Amino acid sequence: MGQVKNMAWDSASKFLSQIEDDLISLKITKSDALTKMQNSNEMLSLEGINSKSDAEEWLDSIHINNTLVETANA
Repeated sequence: MGQVKNMAWDSASKFLSQIEDDLISLKITKSDALTKMQNSNEMLSLEGINSKSDAEEWLDSIHINNTLVETANA
């Protein structure tokens, strides 16, 4: 069971890293990222993301830490 959990955790971490990279490089918007997270089958709860509110908070922290600004056209 421990191996399965570790595999799920690694997969969730990689998924979130990709979301973060895409946000920072402006490939996706915060709204797109939230949609991807909500539609994902990843065990995001292993990374402490248990709800839409948690996901929004995580995305906001990326925006704040990287001083990202989305425009209305993005």
